[in-house]
Amino acid sequence: GVQVVLANNGKEAYEKFISKQENYFDLILTDVQMPEMDGFTAAKLIRKWEENNQRKKIPIYFVTGEYYNEQEVLKSFLSQGGVEDKIRCLRKPLDGDMIRTLIHIFKSHNI
Repeated sequence: GVQVVLANNGKEAYEKFISKQENYFDLILTDVQMPEMDGFTAAKLIRKWEENNQRKKIPIYFVTGEYYNEQEVLKSFLSQGGVEDKIRCLRKPLDGDMIRTLIHIFKSHNI
């Protein structure tokens, strides 16, 4: 019961995000390191677009194998000008159960 939109890089993800109507996305999962535009930059652009267009902030989860914990990811994101608002982190490797649990939490809490 989940619709997934895939992007090959941060630039494509940002473009897909802004092309959809409000409330189309419930959750964004983005790798920290991607070609053309990294996840931090994409997240900052998404937040700026949401703010400029008076849209609610969609939860963004950074996916990484580089950092050891969520605090390191958030510290790095904030040091690059990011804002800690509905930003979280998942550590690689991800598996289907982890993703299903995350989606279930969002659906049951109507986040």
